[in-house]
Amino acid sequence: ALTMELWVKRQGLDVVVVSDGALAVSSILQHQADLVLLDLALPGKTGWEILRELRSIEETRDLPIIVVTAHGDPTWRENAMARGATDFLTKPFKPQALVDLVVSLLPGEEDGASAVG
Repeated sequence: ALTMELWVKRQGLDVVVVSDGALAVSSILQHQADLVLLDLALPGKTGWEILRELRSIEETRDLPIIVVTAHGDPTWRENAMARGATDFLTKPFKPQALVDLVVSLLPGEEDGASAVG
């Protein structure tokens, strides 16, 4: 998470890192995130549960969510996309791939956009 945070911060974006799945949804709502990097393996609440919850809340229904996981099985990607993920990255990946994807999904960097992950 720290490495991803540094890559995204280098783009001049605000980043909030939440390591406990139980706190993820409330933090995303509190910080009014413009984008979420969601690891499927979190303590407290799984990424699958967080994804489902975010898609059920009006304020986060259309929020870009990039699922990040070490699971390379294509069915994981299919399941994530079917459950509402905007995109899916399998670790390890090139830093520039993450940065390009984040920048492409944000409404506009000049608006002080923030990513929560």
